[in-house]
Amino acid sequence: MLPLLVASTLSLLASAPPPVPATLAWTVRHMDRDVGRIAFRHKEGKLHTKGKLTVPGSNLTLELDSHSSLTPEGTSGFRWKFWIFGAPRSAKGQIEGGRLRATTSHGEEVAQRTDETRGVPILDLIGFGFWLARQDGEEAPRAAAFAGYFLYDVFAVRKDLEVITLPLGPRKARRWELTATRPGRTRTLTLWTDPSQGIPLKAHVDLDYFGWVDLVLSR
Repeated sequence: MLPLLVASTLSLLASAPPPVPATLAWTVRHMDRDVGRIAFRHKEGKLHTKGKLTVPGSNLTLELDSHSSLTPEGTSGFRWKFWIFGAPRSAKGQIEGGRLRATTSHGEEVAQRTDETRGVPILDLIGFGFWLARQDGEEAPRAAAFAGYFLYDVFAVRKDLEVITLPLGPRKARRWELTATRPGRTRTLTLWTDPSQGIPLKAHVDLDYFGWVDLVLSR
């Protein structure tokens, strides 16, 4: 009986996802220039993310200050503050039982309310990368991701492991090709994750106002 109990315990430990690191940071690059940084802190399931992106020679600036609650199933709630061209924006929401209820505001004025249900995990953008990094056993995981105004249905396709170059040095990474859709809009992006640590390493994504940018783990 004891050997069976030990074997079962070891199996559970081996399959358990790795803990989310306490701190991480990504450098944002646009047209081969560093244009910003995103810093992340995690404690007891709470994610706090702050960042700023500025395109040199323009008035394009995006600032972010977000709080998200991460669970093994995805995101349970979030509060974001962000500024575009200096104009204040905010979003807050709760996710429970496959249902998203969110409010997006411009300053003090409510700009949009979202109430949608999905049969797949629903996450905010902050939690999505960490969730996907823990899906390495799945060939084509599906989820929905809230991007501040719209809920995107995300279809991921797992690709091969490959070595990518980061400021921290070369790293073996899983590449994912993603398609995100909502009525009237389809986006494609690429995400690289570390399946052993369960963290996103790099993203190549088209940001509104900025165009294509790379987010690269730098700390």
